[in-house]
Amino acid sequence: MKKSNLIFGVLFLFFVSFITNAKGQSPISLISASNNSLTIKFESPSFEFKEVQTPEGLSAIPVMKGASPILIEGAPDLPKYACSYIIPDGLSPSIKLIKSSYTDYNLDIAPSKGNFTRNISPSEVLYSYGKHYSKDAFFPSSIYDPQKPHIVRDFNGQALWFFPMQYNPVTKVLRVYNSFELEIQFQSSIEYPSSMDSQFAMIYEDLFINYDASQYNNLQYENGGMLIIADYQFVDQMADFMAWKTQKGIPNEIVDIASIGNNQEALKTYIENYYHSHNLTYLLFVGDHQHIPAYIDSNLSGYSDNYYGYIEGNDSYPEVLVGRFSAEDESQVMIQVNRVIEYEQRPVISQAYSNSVGVGSSEGPGDDGEYDYQHLRNIRQGLLDYTYTNGYELYDGSQGGEDADGNPNAPDLHVLLQEGMGLINYTGHGSSLSCSSSGYSSSDVNQLTNTGVYPFFWSVACVNGDFTDATCFAETWLRASHHETGKPTGAIATLMSTINQSWSPPMEGQDHMNLILTEMSENSQSRSFGGISMNGCMKMNDTYGSSGDEMTDTWTCFGDPSVMVRTKVPENIEVSYNSSISSSSSFDLFCSLEEAVVTLTVDGEILATEIISQGLTSISFDMISSLNPITVTVTSSNCVPHIGYISVFSPELITQQEINLPASWSLFSTYMLADDMDIATILNSLDTEIILVKDFEGMAFLPNWNFNGIGNMLVGQGYQIKTQDATILTVEGDYMLPEENPINLSEGWNLVAYLRIENAPVDAVFESINNNGNLEVVKDYEGLAYLPSWNFNAIGNLFPGKAYQVRTNNEDVLYYLSNSESY
Repeated sequence: MKKSNLIFGVLFLFFVSFITNAKGQSPISLISASNNSLTIKFESPSFEFKEVQTPEGLSAIPVMKGASPILIEGAPDLPKYACSYIIPDGLSPSIKLIKSSYTDYNLDIAPSKGNFTRNISPSEVLYSYGKHYSKDAFFPSSIYDPQKPHIVRDFNGQALWFFPMQYNPVTKVLRVYNSFELEIQFQSSIEYPSSMDSQFAMIYEDLFINYDASQYNNLQYENGGMLIIADYQFVDQMADFMAWKTQKGIPNEIVDIASIGNNQEALKTYIENYYHSHNLTYLLFVGDHQHIPAYIDSNLSGYSDNYYGYIEGNDSYPEVLVGRFSAEDESQVMIQVNRVIEYEQRPVISQAYSNSVGVGSSEGPGDDGEYDYQHLRNIRQGLLDYTYTNGYELYDGSQGGEDADGNPNAPDLHVLLQEGMGLINYTGHGSSLSCSSSGYSSSDVNQLTNTGVYPFFWSVACVNGDFTDATCFAETWLRASHHETGKPTGAIATLMSTINQSWSPPMEGQDHMNLILTEMSENSQSRSFGGISMNGCMKMNDTYGSSGDEMTDTWTCFGDPSVMVRTKVPENIEVSYNSSISSSSSFDLFCSLEEAVVTLTVDGEILATEIISQGLTSISFDMISSLNPITVTVTSSNCVPHIGYISVFSPELITQQEINLPASWSLFSTYMLADDMDIATILNSLDTEIILVKDFEGMAFLPNWNFNGIGNMLVGQGYQIKTQDATILTVEGDYMLPEENPINLSEGWNLVAYLRIENAPVDAVFESINNNGNLEVVKDYEGLAYLPSWNFNAIGNLFPGKAYQVRTNNEDVLYYLSNSESY
C-alpha cells in the first residue's frame, strides 16, 4: 500500500496515470477461462480529479478513463466499470479476490447528484451529502459487486461491477486500486448449444468476456428469421420487402394483427410462442400504436416495443431485435419498404455514407465525466479513425475544433443533410417534435430532399420517439418523402426514446453503439442497426443495472432492425461460380470478401445460406423440384450486393428436348435417349415435313420412299436433315449426361452432337483437342467455321440441338464438362 496527500491549490485539476489504455480498450482482461471458472484482472487506467463547489466547499470528483459513475444520490461520486460473463444454469458463482494493490490519497470527495432525466439540467441539481458521509467506513464496501443473473437468448449471464476507488468520508481517505484479480468459480459447467443464430453470436462475442465458440467445432450457425406483424391494410405493401429479405437469406413470415388480437397480452403471448417454435431473430411491427400497441405496465417507465423481444428470464436483455415501420396509411409503408430495398440492394455510389455529424448540448457532465459535446467529440474521433472522412460538429456554445462559434440552428444541420449524411449522433435535450440543440424539427425533416443517401440516427434525448399519441420526431424521419417525386427521404433507421431519458446511462449506450460500429469494441462484429443498437443497450444494462434497463425498455428502433448499415462508399463484390447447377448438388462459389453471406433462392424460397471462409464456400442442398433459375445473392458490409442467376438441370426432370429445325438443310442432334431410338420413330411426327436425313457415313432416311438406311440414332452423333418448312422436333426420353458420354473422333471428318443443356464457346469446348495440335476446323450448318490455326472464330457458341462438322488430324476423344461446370 502507498499513501499520498493531495492539497488543493490554484490548479485543482491534476492527472494521475497508472496504465494508459488505448481508446476502446477495456481495463478489464480475461486471464484464464474454462467451463467451470474464470480469472479476471482489472488494471486502473488514467484518471483525473475535477473541482466542484459544494455546500461543504471545494471538493473533488474523480474521473477515470472510460468509467461510469455509480449514481447513488448523496453517496461519494466514484467511478465504476462493468463486464459480463456466461454462467451455467443461471446460478450466481462464488467470487474470490486473489490479489490487489492500491494507493491511498487524502482529499474531499463530492457527493453524487444521482440519476435524473434530461429534462432537468445538471447545473440545477444541488449537491447533498447523504448518510454515507457520517459512516467511518469505505464506500463502496467491496471493490466488486455481482449483479442479478439475466438471460440473453442461448446463455445465462451476469454483470460484474468493478469499483477501482473506495472512499471513507470520515477519514477522507480515497483508496485507488492499481490492479486486482478475481477468481470466479461456477456451480456447474457452461454448456453451449448445438446451433445458434449468427446475429446473436456476434453479440455474445462482444458482450461476454468468457464467450469462446472456437472450442466447439461442430457448432452450427443459422440465419435467424423475421416475424412481421402488420395491420391488415399494410400486408400487401410488404411483399417486395419480404422478397428481398428472403433473397438475402433472412426467412420471414407476415401475420395480420387481427388474427392475433389487437391487445398487448395476446400479442406478447403470440410472439413468445412463435419464438419457441422458430429461429426468430427479428420482429418488425408495421403500423402505428393504434394498429399494434406498444407495451405498457407498472413495471415499465413508458411504452415499450422492446418488451416484446424479452422472451427468456425477467430482464431487459432482448432475445429478439424489434423494429417498427410506423405508418398510418399504405403510402407511408411503401416509403419505408422502398427505402430499405434501395439502401441495401441498390445503393447510390456516394462518398456521403462516410459523412457523420454530432449535434449536442454544452451541458453535463454525464457518463465518463463528459459534457454532451465532449462525449460527441470523442465519438467523432473514433469515426474519423474508421471509415468516416467527415465528422461535422454542431454543439451549443463555442467549443472550438470544427464547431462554429455560438449555437447551431436548424439550417446548419439541414444543409449538411441535403448534401448527404451517413450517420447522425445526437446528445442533448429533446421533445417529441425536435432536437433542442439546433432546433431541428419534424417540419424541417419534411423539407428534406436527400433521396438516395439516408443516415441512421442514434439520439440521446427526451421523448424523440414518443409515438403513442401523435406523430413524433422519429416517425417523421421514417415517413419522409420527396415533396415532388414521392421518393423516400429522411433516415434509414432511428433509435429514439418514448420517455425522458436520463443523463449518463444512454451516453454509455451510445458510446458502445459507436464503438461497435467502428470495430473499436473488442470482438465487435454486428452490422445490423438492431444488432448494434441492442448490443449497445445490453452494455448499458451491464454498466447501469436498473437505470440502464429503463432506457433499453423505451429506446425504440424505428425502421428495419435487420438493415445493414453503411459507413463508406459501396464496393462491388468479386465472385465466380458456374452458370449451371444440378438440382441436387454441391455448389462452389469463390468470393473476394471474407465472411460475405451467400444465399441461394429459387421460386421465392431459400435453398441454402453459407458464409465465405478463406475465399470459398461450398453449399450443399437437397434436390429441388423446379427447373427455374436459382438466384445467387452475395451480401457483405459496405458492398453492393452481387445478384446472379444459375440455370438448373436435373436428369430426372429433363424428359424431353425441343429442337428448332429451319427450312431446307441443317444439322441436328439430341441429348435424349428415347425408349426406341429408331430414326423413323424419333422423326415420326415430322414425316410430312422431312425430305431427307443423312448420317455421317451417308446412310439415308427417306420417309416418302419408306426407306430407312440409318436405323437407330446414336447419342453423340449428329445428322444432316432437309425439311420443307421450319419446324420443331420433340424428342422424349432420358437425359444423357454430357460428362458420361464422351464422343470418339475419327481421323478426318466427323459429325458430332452437342450434349449440354446450355450453350458454350466453341474454342473452350475443343480446347484440349486444339492444344494437342489435332483440330483443323469446326463448321456449323450455315458454313460458319472455327479455324484455330488461323485464329478465326465465326461460330462463337455451340448450341443444344445442333450438330457440328469436326475435322481432326488424328483420332481423338471429345469430352464435355458437366452442366454444373463452366467453360
